[in-house]
Amino acid sequence: MTEMIETKKFENGFELILVNKPGFSKKFAGIIVDYGSSDLTKEDLAYAGSAHFLEHKLFAKQDGDISEVFEENGANVNAFTSVNETMYYAVFVDNLEKNLQLLFKLIGEPFFTEENVAKEREIIVQELRMYQDEPYWRLNQALMNNLYQNEPLSLDIAGSEESLARISPASLLAIYRKYYTAEKMKLVIAGDVHFANIVKAVAPLVNALPVTTTPMTNPVFDQMGVHNERITLTGKTAHPRLIIGLKLPDFKQFLPSNDLMQTLIEIMLDSKFGELSTSYHSLQQDELLQQEPYLSVSYTRQGNYAKIMAQTDQPDEVVERLLTTLNDGEFSKPIFELQKKELIAKSFRTMDAIDNLAIEVAESRIEDEDYLLNVERLQQITYEQYVELVSAVMAQTRVTVAVLEKEQGES
Repeated sequence: MTEMIETKKFENGFELILVNKPGFSKKFAGIIVDYGSSDLTKEDLAYAGSAHFLEHKLFAKQDGDISEVFEENGANVNAFTSVNETMYYAVFVDNLEKNLQLLFKLIGEPFFTEENVAKEREIIVQELRMYQDEPYWRLNQALMNNLYQNEPLSLDIAGSEESLARISPASLLAIYRKYYTAEKMKLVIAGDVHFANIVKAVAPLVNALPVTTTPMTNPVFDQMGVHNERITLTGKTAHPRLIIGLKLPDFKQFLPSNDLMQTLIEIMLDSKFGELSTSYHSLQQDELLQQEPYLSVSYTRQGNYAKIMAQTDQPDEVVERLLTTLNDGEFSKPIFELQKKELIAKSFRTMDAIDNLAIEVAESRIEDEDYLLNVERLQQITYEQYVELVSAVMAQTRVTVAVLEKEQGES
């Protein structure tokens, strides 16, 4: 599958990646920036939320909202911010060169004013206030702060009302100039296009991008401890909720690929707590769960973590049983083989979803990973290797629990 990819590294460090999809009429073009919500130095923590703020405000140009121009060219444009990257992308059928020019204008021409920054700040503050009332948001923030106290990973992607109040046109422009440089960007194009034509079309746009004058290293704050083994909150909720947080060690100790190690941890959690697991069916039979636990695994430059989320009227008993299962050292070969097949099948289905495929490739490349190669590597992993690798990771994992109880008097 790796033959689908063609790449070119320009002299200024910008990388072009083409995902060949012969016969596809739909095209995808996206620029991913190696800068996300947690890429903050300790001095920059006061401006938490700047990556997300920038993502929103770069659509504002002196002549109006650039998304309207994309629409005129038959393109759907969107963007997202995650912990370690920001991506701007468009999906379309025709007008490839025009949409590429617009994409470079989107990320290359900031227009920040006191008025449009104040307007955006108010919008984001209102969004924050809305989801701060959500029980899982409160619980998740408490858990992340317990895992990564006073570190970027403990902060919401959107920041806080306090940090948003500090963001100004000047601070946004300073952060933009620091991170939106050629060597921190990659352009991913997917579709039935000719690579040489793309190189020729984007070369002048790439060469016009600024470059970093001072080399930067991404800050790493992570310590392997947790601040409290358990924290308990109270709030308005129909059923008590809980999150078991796993502070995972550096995956590169065990495998050269973070992506692949993340996948193996996901398989382990699903085998222990997913819908096919003995643990889940036992908890369901005893009427202790409101729904199947939600499981997630994340790796970032600032630390790796996993979460097991559940709703239950008996949080103490459920926590005890989940932790017992987590630490029992037991693995299921049939579930491993089934999960492995399903993940590989899902990866192959992604090959036909051009936008999903391009985003997967872009996100993996920004982390020096190879999405397509990792699919092949997963096929080669044996059950014995899986058990050995996951056991080694779990031996270095620290665990904390966050519980949201009902307020007293709430029925």
